[in-house]
Amino acid sequence: MENNYFNQAQQQYFQDCREIELVKAKEVAKNAVRLEAQTLREERKEAEKERKRAIFQEIEILESGEIGVITRNLRIEAIPRKITNMTNPQLKIFKRAEDLDQTVYCINCQVGNREIEVFLNVDMAGNSSYLLRKLNSVGIVFEAKMSTAKMLIQQLMSILIYNCQSVKILPDEPGWLRNSDGKFEFFGEGDLTWNRAKKMTK
Repeated sequence: MENNYFNQAQQQYFQDCREIELVKAKEVAKNAVRLEAQTLREERKEAEKERKRAIFQEIEILESGEIGVITRNLRIEAIPRKITNMTNPQLKIFKRAEDLDQTVYCINCQVGNREIEVFLNVDMAGNSSYLLRKLNSVGIVFEAKMSTAKMLIQQLMSILIYNCQSVKILPDEPGWLRNSDGKFEFFGEGDLTWNRAKKMTK
């Protein structure tokens, strides 16, 4: 009788132990699933943050000559948006005959049917406020908030400087100028001289 009671008690004890272990195992499995889900959520959040960091706006000169801005690294195909009324921009570099280290930039472009030239001080070419002020003064506008316009004008300047293929030497005043190939070129009263170009950068 005692032996039977002992066997039952022992069986009950082992049954209780199994149930406790089963509860523990279930809890461990639940925690593992919860931890895995939390890790997956965090990884997704980090991936989304990284994707958002990779999104940026880039300016480009389209085949039509218009200047567009395109948002890169989106999940959808981005279409360039027109950003300014300036078209077909090109950069010319003018150097002073007396001192070739002195340089002036000139942006040639169109606004509607008008041909426009904007002369820029090279030392100020990295100053977005100066660039926008010079462009605004001749009717060129950027359709963006100021911080975006400043970033885009810097990008545009980089593109124009990189693609520039026009370098011209200017004399200080009208008259004859001997070029590097030994030939003489005459600059009349109406022609662009260094002093005139420098004055127009202000």
